[in-house]
Amino acid sequence: MMVTRTHRIILMAVLLLPIAAQATRQSPDILIMDGTTFFIQGWKLDFPLEAFFEGRERPMYSRNAEGSIGTNCWRGYEAIWTVTDGKLILVSIDTFLGGNKQSVSDVVGESCFAEWFSGEIPVREVRYARGKYKKMVLTFDRGLLQSRPQPDASNGPGAADAPPNQ
Repeated sequence: MMVTRTHRIILMAVLLLPIAAQATRQSPDILIMDGTTFFIQGWKLDFPLEAFFEGRERPMYSRNAEGSIGTNCWRGYEAIWTVTDGKLILVSIDTFLGGNKQSVSDVVGESCFAEWFSGEIPVREVRYARGKYKKMVLTFDRGLLQSRPQPDASNGPGAADAPPNQ
């Protein structure tokens, strides 16, 4: 039987797909807004702090003093954010650098206001009742909340955009 290029491509796809499908879910950052806690879960630029490092040398953060990075948190940190008066604020970070625990000011300097971030943040509400939770995408411009979907009783969570509460 002659093995063609098409056969090789199909064989490679069959062998490699399970590897991609088993990627480890990344541990989320947390965002608190209007008294509700949300998970920020996504990839690279979905996490607001990653925008801070664009164009800068990014330190090799780790989740513990030994310097190891788990496959569930390639960023090497978990952050807690709030939206206060329409502003995205970094309030806490759990990370180490060179074996030393880092604070928010160690990582971003004196300003906790995420003025460096413009873009969308996909979030899901932390609610475990019956496995249902609200998903939303929050839009920011230079750290200021521009829009967010509002739940709509007719079609469930995340309907139309509405201006932020201020």
